[in-house]
Amino acid sequence: MKKFKDMINEMMPLLGANNMGDFVPLIRLFDFGGLVKRMKDVAKRGNSFMQGIIDEIRSEKHGGSNMLQHLLTLQKSQPENYSDVIIKGIIQ
Repeated sequence: MKKFKDMINEMMPLLGANNMGDFVPLIRLFDFGGLVKRMKDVAKRGNSFMQGIIDEIRSEKHGGSNMLQHLLTLQKSQPENYSDVIIKGIIQ
């Protein structure tokens, strides 16, 4: 839970940040202030966090019923329609 909170706390200021590259296309090449790098880092950690949740639910053998377990069941029967990427998109 702390890892998730830390990730959200780091993401919130980035959501409202002004990126000069949005206004002056040439500046996009340089990433002044490291905004794009920080956004990519948070996105990468968010993706690995979500994949960890999927892997944890996939490996659990006990009962229970939630949306993620239903999606993983559908993934077994229709893997082309329910890849991990699609499941992460749905649960976000």
